[in-house]
Amino acid sequence: MEETTNSPEQEPTPQTEVAPTIDFEAVWQQVAEATKQPVADWDLEQMEQWLGQLQDFIAHEEEQVQEAEEETIADKKASLSHHKGQLKALQQQYDEKWKAYEAAKAAEEQDNLDKKWAIVQEIKALTETAERIGPAFQKIKALQDQWRSIGNVPAHAFQQLRTAYNYEVDRFFYTISIYKDLRDLDLQKNLSAKQELVEKMTALAQEPSIRRMEMMVKALQEEWEEVGPVPHKDWNEVRDAFYKATDAVYARIQTHYDGVREQLQENLGKKQELVNQAKQLSGLQLKSPKKWAEKSAQIIALQQQWKTIGRVPREHNESIWQAFRQACDTFFERKRAYFKDLKAKQAEGKAQKEALLEKAKAWEGSEEWKAGSQALIQLQKDWKEAAAADRATEQQLWETFRKLCDDFFERRKAHFAQQEVVQKENEEKKRALIETVKGFAPSSDRKQDFDQLKAWAREWHAIGHVPRKSMKEINEGFKKALDAQYAKLKTEKAEKGATQYKAKIELMAEMPDSKRALSKERNFLRGKIRKLEEELRQYEDNLSRFRITTKDSPLVKDMQGRLKKIESQIERLEKQLDLVEDAMQ
Repeated sequence: MEETTNSPEQEPTPQTEVAPTIDFEAVWQQVAEATKQPVADWDLEQMEQWLGQLQDFIAHEEEQVQEAEEETIADKKASLSHHKGQLKALQQQYDEKWKAYEAAKAAEEQDNLDKKWAIVQEIKALTETAERIGPAFQKIKALQDQWRSIGNVPAHAFQQLRTAYNYEVDRFFYTISIYKDLRDLDLQKNLSAKQELVEKMTALAQEPSIRRMEMMVKALQEEWEEVGPVPHKDWNEVRDAFYKATDAVYARIQTHYDGVREQLQENLGKKQELVNQAKQLSGLQLKSPKKWAEKSAQIIALQQQWKTIGRVPREHNESIWQAFRQACDTFFERKRAYFKDLKAKQAEGKAQKEALLEKAKAWEGSEEWKAGSQALIQLQKDWKEAAAADRATEQQLWETFRKLCDDFFERRKAHFAQQEVVQKENEEKKRALIETVKGFAPSSDRKQDFDQLKAWAREWHAIGHVPRKSMKEINEGFKKALDAQYAKLKTEKAEKGATQYKAKIELMAEMPDSKRALSKERNFLRGKIRKLEEELRQYEDNLSRFRITTKDSPLVKDMQGRLKKIESQIERLEKQLDLVEDAMQ
C-alpha cells in the first residue's frame, strides 16, 4: 500500500472528541437513589462508573463553554453551573456515607478485637484455675465457639491476636494433660490410704479396750470418708474389705455389751429405789421455807446419787427416768408453787407451747412433705426453747405435739417408701407394655385390633405413676408405639382423633403437675364451648329474622349447614371435656 502524505498546502484534519451520550439527570438520579441504600448494599463498581460518567459529562460541558458562540455561552454556563452543583452535592453525600461506613466498620473491628482479647485472657485464666477436667473442656469449647462467632478485627492487629490465641489454647490443652496425670497419681495414693485403713480396722478387732475400740472405729470411719476417690476398678474390692472389717469390730463391741445387761438390771433396781424415795419426798406437805430447803437438799442428794448409778436397760431407760424426773419435778413444782412467780412462768410456758401445738395441727393430714418437714422441725426446735408449763399440761401438750410430729413423719416415710416401690413396679409394667404394643401385628379384623389398642391404653392409664426421672421417656415411648400401630390400622380421622385425644389426656394425668395441666385444658375447652354456643345463638337469631318461606333457599341451607357444623363441634368438645373431668377425679 502506498503511504499518503499531506501536501504543504493541506492542514491536518483535527480529531473531533465524541460527546458523552448519557442522560445526566437520569444517571444523577440513579446515583442519588443508590446512595440512600446502606453502604454495605452498594455496587461500588457501578457507582464509580456512574460518577465517572457524570464527571466526563461536566468536563465535556466545560469544553463546550470555551468553544461556544456569544449568543449561546450564557445558556451553556448556566447548564454547567447547575450540573456542577448537582454533582458536588451528590459527591458530598457519597463521601459522607462512605466515611461513616468506614468509621463504623473500624469501630466494629476494634470492638471485635477487644472481645477476642478478652477471650484470650479467659482461656489464660481457665488454664491457671481449672480443677475439674470435664467443666474445663466444656468452657474451652464454649470460648472457641464464641471466638469463631466474632467478626473481623483490624488487619494490623490480626497476626498478634491470632498468635496469642493459639498460644493460650495450646497451653490449656498441655496443662490439662498434666493435670490428668496428676489426678491419676492422686487416685493411686487414695487407694493406698484406704488399703491401710482396711488393715487398721482389721487389727482393731483385737483391741482389748472396748472404749478405745468404740473411739477408734468412729475415727477410722471418719478418716475413710475423708480420703478421696480411688480408681473405679478397685473401689468395690477395697470398700467391701473395709466394711467387712468394720462389721467385725462392731460384733466385738456388741458381745461386750451383752455382758453389761446384768449390770443394767442391777442399776434398774437402784434407780427404782431412788424413784420411790423421790416420790415420798415429793408427797410431803411442807409449810415453811426451812422445811423446803431441807427437803430440797435431800432431793438434790438423790439426784447426785442417780448420776453415780450406771445405765439401765434401754426399754426401761425412758420410763424410769421419766418416773424419777417426774417425782423430782413434782417436788420442785410444789416448791415453786410456794413462791408467787410460779404461776406467771407456767402460764407463759403453756401459752407458748399451745401456740406451737396449733401451728403443728395445721400440718395434720397434710401431704406437703417438704414444707411440712421444715415447719415441724423448726417447731420442735422452738418447743425445746420454749418455757415449761406445769407438769401435767407439759406432758399432755408434748404427747399431743409429739404424736402430731410422729404421725406426719411416719406418713411421709410410708408415702415415699410405698411410692418408690410402686413406681418402680409401674415402670417395669409400662416398659413391658410398650414392648407388647411394639410387637403387635394387626390382624384382618380391624375392629378387634382397634379394641386391643384401646384396651392397652386403658391398661397403661390404670398402671399409675413411674419414677420422675423415667416419666418423660416412658410416656413418649408408649405414645410413639401406640401412634405407630394406629397408623398401621389407618383409622378414620375422627375416630383416630378422639382416641389420640383420650391418650393425650391419659398421658397428661401421669405428669407431676397433672392437676394444673388438666385444669388448664378444662378451662380451654370450656372457653371454646362458650364461644361456639354464642356463635350458635347468633346464627339461630339471624335465621329467625329471615322471612324466607321456601326450604330450598340457598341462604337458609347454608345457615342450617353452619348450625349443624357448630353443633357437631360443640358435641365433640363436650366429649373431650368429659374425658378431662373424669381424669381430674
